[in-house]
Amino acid sequence: MSTKLYSTQIAQAIKSIKSPYPNLKVSVVERPGMLSLRVYEENIAEFSDMQHISIMEYLNMLRKIVESFGVPCDLEGLAGK
Repeated sequence: MSTKLYSTQIAQAIKSIKSPYPNLKVSVVERPGMLSLRVYEENIAEFSDMQHISIMEYLNMLRKIVESFGVPCDLEGLAGK
């Protein structure tokens, strides 16, 4: 029996952290036994190298928040929008 890992509490915790850039797109994807924070190659390409650093810091902060709920979390990039 599968249980839903992406709870309302996790969603609220993620939304409480302001994105460094309003046009940054991050999706939460539920995988078996874990969640993934997904970013899209075309979206990330819009940002400078310095902005990539702050984006990675933001994504790592979100990952730590998810993991604080006892849910494993990974970062993933996907080609496309």
